[in-house]
Amino acid sequence: MTYTGTQAFSGRGTQIEIGNVFPSPTAYIPIEEVNKCSPSGNKLDTDDASNFESGINKEFISTMLDNGEIKLDGNFLPTATGQLALQAALQTGQLNNFKLVFASGPNGGYDFTGYVTSFEPDIPVDKIVKFTASIKITGPFVWTSTP
Repeated sequence: MTYTGTQAFSGRGTQIEIGNVFPSPTAYIPIEEVNKCSPSGNKLDTDDASNFESGINKEFISTMLDNGEIKLDGNFLPTATGQLALQAALQTGQLNNFKLVFASGPNGGYDFTGYVTSFEPDIPVDKIVKFTASIKITGPFVWTSTP
């Protein structure tokens, strides 16, 4: 294949959206003014399956896939619908659907369910009021293409 230039893309315009789990279909609300979204990556757990017949080499089996968490940074807007939905999800411990949608580059994004595990405003005297939030992913973190 001949190199035709980079396929890299900017995160500008990317959106993360929060939705209900029930009733179906999910109604999504954009989380306003997020300026950084950091998925932690996933990790496959293993367990030692070594036994008397294994010889000198240890044997392992895969057990469970942990899809990690998503950390968000953004400008804090105390009356913004999406940010209020994040805070409500944290306060109720409710499972929510989420979408991470790219505006440029590949056509699509990631769909996942998760629990909001933190929402923290940061209020300095001399800078923009910001927030950080964390979403613990439960279940698959699935790429979904859009036409």
